[in-house]
Amino acid sequence: MMRTPLAIFRLDASPSLGVGHLARCRVFAAALTAEGWRVRFAVSAETKSSIGAPDGSIIMPADPDGEPGALRAAEPAGCELLVIDHYGRDAAFEQACQPWARHIFVVDDLADRSHDADWLLDPTPGRAASDYADHLQRDAGLLLGSNHALIDPRFAAARPSALARRRASGVAGRILVSPGGTDPSNVCGLALDALAGIKPGLAVDVALLPSAPHLAQLRQSAGPRVNFHTPATDMVALTKDADIAIGAGGGSAWERCCLGLPTLLVITADNQRLNARRLEEAGAAIIVGEAGKITAEQLHAMVVNLVSDEPRRRLMAESAAALCDGEGVKRAVAAIRTRQ
Repeated sequence: MMRTPLAIFRLDASPSLGVGHLARCRVFAAALTAEGWRVRFAVSAETKSSIGAPDGSIIMPADPDGEPGALRAAEPAGCELLVIDHYGRDAAFEQACQPWARHIFVVDDLADRSHDADWLLDPTPGRAASDYADHLQRDAGLLLGSNHALIDPRFAAARPSALARRRASGVAGRILVSPGGTDPSNVCGLALDALAGIKPGLAVDVALLPSAPHLAQLRQSAGPRVNFHTPATDMVALTKDADIAIGAGGGSAWERCCLGLPTLLVITADNQRLNARRLEEAGAAIIVGEAGKITAEQLHAMVVNLVSDEPRRRLMAESAAALCDGEGVKRAVAAIRTRQ
């Protein structure tokens, strides 16, 4: 009898780190599970205590040098695939996990450190193989560009109707505020202040995790037209029904692109700068500025301008949709399937 292949996902998440790595790895893990794989996550104790770890997760030691040994102890027979989605791990860690991990799949979007992997996925728009020319220890299968973003397949399924709605709609009646699951920079607070005097009838949806540190304060100060989704159990519907988003440049940016949602983009982390610039250059988003350096008045003016500019919203919707078709996880699984 053939052994069920095992995939282990090494990632971390926290209120300060955000939950983007966990979100995209969950999508990848679900796709592998559907293909008959067994899946486990390997996360830090902080991830487990602050965000919550999937059932059966391996808790990593505090010392990163002890992680390869902890993985071996947890799964002595090794794994078919080790997926690493972690800015703090590089070729040294990947090599320390071989040959216990028969194949290694790296998810990265920084292109700033070395890797020794079989595959490398980077969803940054315009990413080229030359960006990794000096960072790869061996020939890796490269999955580059925003069509490889690991987003829930339900976004791809909703894409045709969402884009049809964007082309038919002429009035902006709903804004989605979605700056990341935990929003440590409190972009939601800025957004709600900016939207306080906006036109009557404009509904606002706020998507946050229950662990978001500013959630209680936001609930107290929000007006009656603000709908909180904590957690947001159906981001596909929220994204599809919105006409404008106020969001960050992390993983949810590709969800918005898939459904053609124009975005006013607030940069909440250094690693989002390149994504933000590429999104704006493509016409999919307008950069508001960096969290902590912009005012509610500035954001208010940008919202008013975009709400009243139907031609620009239509153009942004088409530009966003051209960046990401939502099929990235299928491409990742197909790449792995070729070496099984």
